Amino acid sequence: MTRAYLAFTEKGLALAQKLAGALPGTVDRCGHGGPSLADWAAEQFAHADALIFVGAVGIAVRAIAPHCRSKAVDFAPSRIGSYWLNDINGDTEIDVMAVDHQKKQVFAGECKYHNKPVDATVYYELEEKVKKSAELRTAFPGYKVMYGLFSKSGFTQRMLDQAEGRDDILLIQEDHIL
Repeated sequence: MTRAYLAFTEKGLALAQKLAGALPGTVDRCGHGGPSLADWAAEQFAHADALIFVGAVGIAVRAIAPHCRSKAVDFAPSRIGSYWLNDINGDTEIDVMAVDHQKKQVFAGECKYHNKPVDATVYYELEEKVKKSAELRTAFPGYKVMYGLFSKSGFTQRMLDQAEGRDDILLIQEDHIL
């Protein structure tokens, strides 16, 4: 795996170098004689397997957003995080949530890191969480929902069959999208 680290400050550069010592990759500092953010993002997005920004997540999102269209998914997130709501209907927890306001899309993802393939039941539960969340429906009316399942150990045939031919289900196994 090729990694590319980018920092914006001296302190960030020191941290990026420390990280690269543990997980090897190239290290650059934006500005100060280094590449511009736009040039670095374009070059590394095309060639590196992992981009690590040592700085504000908003900078990272804005830097890679223009390049997302050329990858497997046409989704340029403006916000990324997790979702958790404890209400009278119980707890709702979604491991990964992202929103693309430009395309009016929401991404909801579940991460499973165990030694058995992920079954369609995980997808059905995730879909149900999103459908039952009044907060999500209110915040993103009319948005298309994309579902992502992250798995260390692959997917059952039932899950593969469920996702086949659908552009709203992404199956991500370690470092690639199926």
